[in-house]
Formats: sequence, structure tokens, C-alpha cells
Amino acid sequence: MKRTTLVFIAILLTIGVAWTAYGEEALPPPKRLTTKHMMADLKHAYTMLLQHHPHFKEMDINMKSDWIDSYNNYLQLIKQAEDEEQFKQVMQIMLNDLRDEDTRLLAKEEYDEYYDHCQSVQQSTFKDELEKMAAKRRYAHQPMDESTHHHMQRNHHQESDMHSEENDLQMFTLPNSGYVLRVPNSM
Repeated sequence: MKRTTLVFIAILLTIGVAWTAYGEEALPPPKRLTTKHMMADLKHAYTMLLQHHPHFKEMDINMKSDWIDSYNNYLQLIKQAEDEEQFKQVMQIMLNDLRDEDTRLLAKEEYDEYYDHCQSVQQSTFKDELEKMAAKRRYAHQPMDESTHHHMQRNHHQESDMHSEENDLQMFTLPNSGYVLRVPNSM
């Protein structure tokens, strides 16, 4: 009985050490996006933007109306998307139409920086979003993107204190792709 208990404890310790040692690298890759997944993520992002983006509280009614009317165009583009790269391109088109460079899908480097910050502070307004399994899987397997990295560095040099930035941001994880959508609270 004692021997069985010791073996069981040894196995648990080995599993715990292995999980700690490999951490996010041990996460399986994100699931392959189907058209249905891409459409659902587009709808989720669109809904979150309508509900939470400051432009829709402040911008003129014509611009808001034009952006809302464009949803069917985005949906048609998503239906034609053949892979994840094309999905990201359609999302970028939708986000560009907001005319706000602070609203974007996080690049891996930016996700990692925010995630590390959330781990080092007691309270974080967007910790729950960054810790969703879909996001962790997505960014654990996301390659570095040089163009986004330069954009991120430029923004972070302008914003010196990440903790104070938390009050100015909201983040939403797209449930199927795992990408995290960064949205400012105010402009």
C-alpha cells in the first residue's frame, strides 16, 4: 500500500514538473479555422466593437451607419477566406474601417508582454481574456511578426506605464481563433 502511494505521488510530481517546465509550449496547436469558425469570430468581434468601442459613443451617425452597413461586406469576404491568413486580412479590413490604430488584434509579442504583466500584478482588468485557453493556444504557437513588432514598440514607447494603460483598454478573445482583440476605452 505504501509503495503504491509513493509511486502515485512520484508520478504526480513528474507530471507537475513536466507541465511547469514546458508550460505553454506543451499546449496543443490551435484548431484549424473553418468558414463557420471565421464567421462566428467576425460576428463576435463586430458585436464587441459595437458595444465597447468609444467611436460608437462619439462619432457622427453617418460614419457609424456606414460601418454597420459594411458588416455584410465583411461577412462575404470571410466566406471567401480560405485560411487563417485571409481571415486576419478581413479582420484587419474591418478594424481599419474604424480609423483607429489602437484597435487591433494582438501580435504574439504584444500578447506575451500583456500576459507577463498580468502575471506580475495582483489585479488586471484583462487577465481573464489573456488566460482563456483559446488565446493561450493561439499565441503559444504564433510566429513572431516583424511589422507588428515595430508597430507595437512604437506604441509602447509612447505609453510608458502599462499599469495605467490597463484602465484605458479592453480586451476580448475571439472564441474560435483565439486572437485577442484590443479595444481602447476612450479616445
